[in-house]
Amino acid sequence: MSTLVDTLALRPADVAGAQYIGLWVIAIVAVSVVRPPVFLRGLDPELIPDRTRAFAWFYQRLYAAMVLGCAAWLGVSLSDGGPSDFGFAWGRIDRALGLIAGIILVASPAFMALQGREALAKTYPEIRIRRWTGRLLSNNRTTWVAYLSAYEGLLRGVCLFGIAAWSSPLLAVLLTSALDISAHARRPPGEVAARVPLALALGVGTLWSGSVLGACVAQSLLMLTAETLGRSASAGLSPRERRS
Repeated sequence: MSTLVDTLALRPADVAGAQYIGLWVIAIVAVSVVRPPVFLRGLDPELIPDRTRAFAWFYQRLYAAMVLGCAAWLGVSLSDGGPSDFGFAWGRIDRALGLIAGIILVASPAFMALQGREALAKTYPEIRIRRWTGRLLSNNRTTWVAYLSAYEGLLRGVCLFGIAAWSSPLLAVLLTSALDISAHARRPPGEVAARVPLALALGVGTLWSGSVLGACVAQSLLMLTAETLGRSASAGLSPRERRS
């Protein structure tokens, strides 16, 4: 009996490993409960100006970035290591650049195939408005980068490196990839399917480079490219289709 109890007992290292996953789950739940409509309460949906609708999304992304960033900071603070132990360092810049170039190279044919497709226009850009001004475009890109950097900082930074130190790099890549895919489970099926190799590549590449920088840049470039192509494709849709 004592042997079984000893086997099932959690070691301090196990508690440390579980706390990273716990931080991720808590942060994602906190982000999911505050959606853009929260910032539009009391307004008639048919009378909301494009600028107001867009800023609701901007505020939600900034809120999400704050929550995920604070969770990442807390994860580092609760550990015995420093920021550099969790990928918050330059690492091997050459490898980070290789990761970015490799992902963009692989993704380019897919983007070319989707260019001008109505399916892409109905998914991107995420903010469904009729007219984009220069300021809205700038705010859209800035908030995307802020959100994705915080997302990657927590997932591919704190969780990936923390789990790798607790168990093994392989388990860290598999677990963080599963967390990443589950966070995108409600996206279109094709996007979820593409997320599987992307998540694995980002996990392996981040550990390989020793820095979360490559993952942040790669994710930002992919999203901004998808949004740019989506806006171009949506030019031929009616205003009602763009808003749907």
